[in-house]
Amino acid sequence: MKIKLKIIKRHFEDLEARKSDLEKLILTLAVTYTEQINLILTVPDFHNIFSAIGVVSEIGVNMDAFPSDMHLCSCAGLTPTNNERLNL
Repeated sequence: MKIKLKIIKRHFEDLEARKSDLEKLILTLAVTYTEQINLILTVPDFHNIFSAIGVVSEIGVNMDAFPSDMHLCSCAGLTPTNNERLNL
């Protein structure tokens, strides 16, 4: 049992190290968008830099692609569609 726990612990530590490596890589790649990420972080409930980076990676920083704020919300899936069922 003790050997199995040591193996599991080493595996967990390795996963934590890989997670740290990926986070460093993501932060390095996001440096170009620091200004936009900091702006997103001013939105209430956006406290995690990786959430802000996710928004930039999904939507981009060129808002010319969206004629209005409603188009952006629709693209992001934040508006209801007419095919949604009501849960009554």
